[in-house]
Amino acid sequence: MENNHILAYLDHNILDLMTKGDPHEVKELLRNHNLTAVYSNESLKEIERSKGYENKFLELLEEIEAKYIESRLDHKFKQTGHRIVPTQKYFNKEQLIYKS
Repeated sequence: MENNHILAYLDHNILDLMTKGDPHEVKELLRNHNLTAVYSNESLKEIERSKGYENKFLELLEEIEAKYIESRLDHKFKQTGHRIVPTQKYFNKEQLIYKS
């Protein structure tokens, strides 16, 4: 990913709406404005709490090619205010498939 991409953090409420038909056309917005959707560890925790719908959220993240974002920590493990976006996916969907 190039450094000049604009990142768009989609919180769980937005992701939830997107799984229910995307009434605000967020997917189109991301495409039309060349935005890179990102999610965090907190996003994955929210997905885990959405019992029975986990796979829908994971499939959506794959569909929109969302990237995992994490906080950069200093030597004392305090947040620096900087974020990094690894080049590979944070999750392997096959490993996270939830059985109903």
